[in-house]
Amino acid sequence: SYGIEPWLLDMTLHNPTVAALDNLAKAVPLEQRQFIRNLPVFLETEDMFVAHAKWDVQTLTRNPSLRQRLDSDEPTRYNLLWGRYAPQEIDAEKPWERVGYFGHTPVDNYRDDRALLPLRGPKIVLLDTAAALVAHGRLTAICHETGEFLQADVSGKRVSPS
Repeated sequence: SYGIEPWLLDMTLHNPTVAALDNLAKAVPLEQRQFIRNLPVFLETEDMFVAHAKWDVQTLTRNPSLRQRLDSDEPTRYNLLWGRYAPQEIDAEKPWERVGYFGHTPVDNYRDDRALLPLRGPKIVLLDTAAALVAHGRLTAICHETGEFLQADVSGKRVSPS
């Protein structure tokens, strides 16, 4: 929390002005802000890629590479960081050459039940299981090779997927 009073966090959540957000950011040490800013915006291997939010379901992930697209296309970079999938995009066939893993939008946005499990579709896995959003939220880690996943509750205790 960096010493920020809960009421100030709540107030900023309900009225996120630039000034209020700047005020909160000042509480985070410069070294930590620089660390976050310098993190790569995606991770990729030969058979998978990981990004915060969204990769267009009609866009290839090679030729040109993710890096080349992001360096030359600001809307694509923005979408990768902040986009959200429409429900029909999850189930859509994708021309991607590998599996994509994404967070940003909690899986309960796509389900009517309380299940906070990874959501899978063709070549896509959504992993945001609302760890920071709801009391029953979970933090999820997944093994790409086996598809198995582990979950912890908001207190950090491992839980069985349900």
